Amino acid sequence: TNRTCTKKLKAASSMFMLVPPSLGKRSGAVGGYGGAANIAILGAGGGQSVIDLAGIRNSLGIIAGHNQNVRIEGIRFTNMNNNHFIEMDANLNSVIRDNEFLGAAGSTRRSAEAVNLDTPDRLTDGFGSKWSNLDTTANQNILVEGNVFANMVRGLGTHNSSGGQYHTGIAVVGNPCNTNCMIAAL
Repeated sequence: TNRTCTKKLKAASSMFMLVPPSLGKRSGAVGGYGGAANIAILGAGGGQSVIDLAGIRNSLGIIAGHNQNVRIEGIRFTNMNNNHFIEMDANLNSVIRDNEFLGAAGSTRRSAEAVNLDTPDRLTDGFGSKWSNLDTTANQNILVEGNVFANMVRGLGTHNSSGGQYHTGIAVVGNPCNTNCMIAAL
């Protein structure tokens, strides 16, 4: 939504932002893997727990940046428009498992993956949250397993790189993708 109906809270582009509230409004406050840790967003599976972006242009479901030990499981994500269901940058030892990523609007750009793994980098605009210090920290030890991707151009991938910084330990296991979707190389 674009409105919160209160002056105390501004509208945001994401439903969940995994950052400590004390740091979320401070520019450059978080770097490396020094943000929030040990977070689980667990749905009931089988389409019972839904994050519906309602086709709102440039909205995101979950922003996970500079985190450790994040688990996102059992969620049905729907109606993406020109962004990502999950933006995961600078994460360590995290899991995205048994989710459904269903549908992107026809106007969605070709580089808009359902799950995006990037580095926070000022030069590439690889991460747009002001609380990141944009230190080019790569993702490390990420498991993407047992998810379903349907009706979108790209299921999983990265569309930016930072010189000398490489994602390592990325495991992509058993993620069916329909004929209108691809899993991009990392």
